[in-house]
Order: sequence, then C-alpha cells, then structure tokens
Amino acid sequence: MITSSTCAETTIFYGVKDGLKYREVKNTPQGNIINTIKSYEEVDNYKFSKAINQSIGNQSFDVLIKNEKANTKIENAVFEN
Repeated sequence: MITSSTCAETTIFYGVKDGLKYREVKNTPQGNIINTIKSYEEVDNYKFSKAINQSIGNQSFDVLIKNEKANTKIENAVFEN
C-alpha cells in the first residue's frame, strides 16, 4: 500500500507469473478509483497496457490504446521554449 501526500491510499496488484501490473485501487475522500488493465501489447520488447477499465464511484469507462511507439526519435526543439 502506498500513501500519497494527499493522503490517498493506493493498492497495486501484480500478476504472480508475469509480474505485470493488473489493478490499482486508490481510496480517496471522493470514493474509490479502480484502474484495471485488461490486456498488454508488446512493442520492441516492451509491454504496454493496451486496454484499461477505469471505475470511479458508479461510473465506469474503457480506454483502448491504439498506437504505442518505443525509442522513437524526438527532436530537441520539442523540449525548448
């Protein structure tokens, strides 16, 4: 269990066989926020979460990641003011 500076307690669940993160439950004063990773996709030997379900109170929505890229070239100008 992790407690943040905002006093929200977070519990993270990992798979025993693969060590991947599958669920994160954050207890906040407004209620629980539950993130469940439904699937992973491997890109260049890295695993990225592909489908995630997030529940906040009685609301729930699904997030589907369409495109992941690893080790792409980023121009220095992106980080300049």
